[in-house]
Amino acid sequence: MQLNPDYPEGIGAHSLTLFLSGDFEAAWPGYEKRILLKRTVKHTGPKWDGSPLNGRTLVVRAEQGFGDSIHYIRYMQKTSPR
Repeated sequence: MQLNPDYPEGIGAHSLTLFLSGDFEAAWPGYEKRILLKRTVKHTGPKWDGSPLNGRTLVVRAEQGFGDSIHYIRYMQKTSPR
């Protein structure tokens, strides 16, 4: 990290270490930089900020494998306009 502070794998590993130590506030910024990793699927659209969708479509993609996707898909529900 001292030789190359922008090294994506180093940033990602450091953020995971911070998570494990319980320093979540310090861990999140580095973890968000994981999109710099070559193995991560690049997303070109806008990032959802949590605001109401109001009829817009939200695309949810597997980022690090399908395990979490399968686990959390139960919280997603398709609704049709009435």
